[in-house]
Amino acid sequence: MMRAPRRSSGVASVKGHQRGQALILGLFVLLAGLAALFFFFNVGQLSREKTKLVSTADAVAYSAGVVHARGLNFMAYSNRALMANEVLVAQLVSLSSWTAYLESWGDNLPEVHNECVQAANGNYWAAAASQLKYGPDYLVGCAALYWAHTSGGVQVANRMMQSTVPVLIQAIEAQKTIIQAAQHTVNRGLVIDRHLVMSQVADANYTADGHVSVDLLSPSLPDDWSRMSNGRGGGTTPFVRLYESGERTRFREVTIEAANTDPFVRERRWTSRSLLPEPSCLPFNWRHNEVRRRGGTVLLGFDEWQAVDTQSYHANYRGKRPWNCRRSEAATGMGGEQAFQQDQRPGAESFGRSRNDNPRAHARAVNTSSGDGMNYRGLPDYFDLNQVWLQDRRAEEPRLLHGVRITRSRTDLRTTDGTTGQIRSDPQSRIGAYQTEAAGGQMTAVSASEVFFDRPLDSSRPRAQQQDNIFGARSGRPRELGSLFNPYWQVRLAPSNTAGEWLRQGVTP
Repeated sequence: MMRAPRRSSGVASVKGHQRGQALILGLFVLLAGLAALFFFFNVGQLSREKTKLVSTADAVAYSAGVVHARGLNFMAYSNRALMANEVLVAQLVSLSSWTAYLESWGDNLPEVHNECVQAANGNYWAAAASQLKYGPDYLVGCAALYWAHTSGGVQVANRMMQSTVPVLIQAIEAQKTIIQAAQHTVNRGLVIDRHLVMSQVADANYTADGHVSVDLLSPSLPDDWSRMSNGRGGGTTPFVRLYESGERTRFREVTIEAANTDPFVRERRWTSRSLLPEPSCLPFNWRHNEVRRRGGTVLLGFDEWQAVDTQSYHANYRGKRPWNCRRSEAATGMGGEQAFQQDQRPGAESFGRSRNDNPRAHARAVNTSSGDGMNYRGLPDYFDLNQVWLQDRRAEEPRLLHGVRITRSRTDLRTTDGTTGQIRSDPQSRIGAYQTEAAGGQMTAVSASEVFFDRPLDSSRPRAQQQDNIFGARSGRPRELGSLFNPYWQVRLAPSNTAGEWLRQGVTP
């Protein structure tokens, strides 16, 4: 048998020296893998931290916008409450004037309309004559009044109104004072409430996860609740402001419009005509005798509600020439009432055409107004949008922008070198050759919210009519203008380029 040749000892010695060289390469690969592991861990953690910080900034900005929207809607509700109290004052003054007129009419009935008294007592000939002279409508009304006046019901109602209205107006003034105090409290405390809400939202997002700081985007925001660009004047001004004294024109206009939705306040007008023309004017004129009932309630200036109610019998008679038919006025009833802080002159107010149609009765009614003021303090001071939106920026929709900045220190980041989630090789050093350095030693996210006015569609109306905005159409606009008289303020996150626009304007976080 042949034996295999034996390897030489030199070759075996060389191969023995080559053992373990792959371990050195493996150590380098392992170190590179660990370095990559730390790198990707930090990258993932930084991405997570940034995403969470941006989401928190959006939540904080939106929460601040909710506070703003609620503040604006509260101002709108409270302004409507103030306006409702003013309408109630107008209605009370109207009722007081009306009952005074009814009592005056009842007192004058036997003297000026004796036919009506006789008809009420069962005289049918007098009833027929009354219809020919005053008309059937008047006959029914004066007969009912006669019995109510004879029984004392009209007098009791008038005395009750005269004594109750001043007390009610004082209660209304107390309510207005409470509402105004609430408006001032909300206006002054909103910034504090907003800061508390923003801090609570940020802390809730980072419960047991370190700390974040919440600040305004800049100490000099271009748009904010208390610091908004002043437009032409430069500088800053609040988004809403208090209107008082001679600046209450807008509130006056809205209040008058609201009060006039009640027909009894706007105009108390009624006419009864005789069935046949006045015989003395025939055949040249076919004019009927009339009983004209006129009245209305108006707001004089900013500090007085005045009501006037009159009734006159307008009789026709032939003049010196046969073809001339003249008309005379006999005042048959009048009443008036005032509630004022400063007594105003009625000027050219018609009071439901009382001044024009019943001039004699009107003059007497104005003079019979009580004139004691009833402790009424006039239209209240109120909060509304700043005149920047009402005058300088009429072409723009009012918007309330609010920017926030959320910062998180590098030491709070959950990375290998942060105070949370840290990995140490010993108490004095940290493992992690790749430190998560951030600009300025902190991570920052910015966001902004936008509060805007938008009346929701009325689902009870056909869809075609929902687009017909009668409120905006009055001003020639497709949408209703924002105001603090309608509570339709809503919030949304501002477009993503808002913060960038502020940065371009020099507002640096």
